[in-house]
Amino acid sequence: MKLLPAITLLLIGTAIGYFVSSALQSQPTKQTLIIEQEQIVDKVHKDQQPNVEIDQIAQAPKAIQKKLTATLVKAVENTSINAEKFKSLQEKNTQLEKQYKALTNSYRQSKQKVMMLARRLGDFDESKVTDDQLAALFPKEFAPLVSNFHGKTRDQIFDLHQQPEDQDWGFIMSNHLSDFITTHQYSNGVVLNSITCKNHYCEMLINEKEQPSWEIIFKEMTKQQWWKFTSTNSSSYDDKDGNAYIYYFMSAST
Repeated sequence: MKLLPAITLLLIGTAIGYFVSSALQSQPTKQTLIIEQEQIVDKVHKDQQPNVEIDQIAQAPKAIQKKLTATLVKAVENTSINAEKFKSLQEKNTQLEKQYKALTNSYRQSKQKVMMLARRLGDFDESKVTDDQLAALFPKEFAPLVSNFHGKTRDQIFDLHQQPEDQDWGFIMSNHLSDFITTHQYSNGVVLNSITCKNHYCEMLINEKEQPSWEIIFKEMTKQQWWKFTSTNSSSYDDKDGNAYIYYFMSAST
C-alpha cells in the first residue's frame, strides 16, 4: 500500500516534466516565427523603398516639363507682345517716311517755283546779248528758238558757250543725258543734235521725228536718280514736214 502513493507521484512528476519539456521546445519555434515574420516585413519595406524612389524619378521629368511649358508659354506671350510692338513701330516708321517724302516733294516744288519766279523777274531785265550774237551759236534750225529767251536767261545761255569745257560735272551729266536718250526704246523717234553741259548748266537740241517720242523720253528721264535739275526752260516749233525742233536750257542746284 505504501508503494501506490510513490508510483502516483512518479507518474505525476513524469507528466509535468513532459509538459515542461514540450513547452520549452515550442517557445523557440514561436520566437523563430516572429523573427522570420519581422524579417519578411522588413524585407518587404526594403523592397518597396526603391519603388518610391523610382516614382519620384518618374515624376521629376513631369515637373521639369511643367516648368518648361510655363517658360515657353511666357516666352510666346513676350514674343507676341514684342511682335505687336515691332509692327506698331514699323507702321509708325512707314507713316514718317511718307510724311518725309511728302515734305521733300513739297520743298522741291516750292524751291522750283521760287527759282521760276526769280527767273521770270530776271527776264524783265535787259540783256546786252543781241539776237544775232545768240543765233550765231546754234544751227539755223534752232536759232529762232533761242531768240525767244530774254534777260538773265539769255545771258546764261550765252555765257554757257563762252565757258571752257567742263571735264567733271559737265562731262558726267552729258553722258547721263546722252546715254538715256540714245538707248531709250523710243529713241528712233528723235534725233539728238547736241548736248552741252558746263558748271551746272545744260542745253539740249532735239529734233522729234515721231510724236510723242520725246515727251515719253523726257518724262521718264526726269525720274532718274541722277536728274538734279531744278529749273527747265524750253522752246519749240514744228516745220512744214511735221518735224518738231526743241531747245532745252536747264540749271541744276549747286
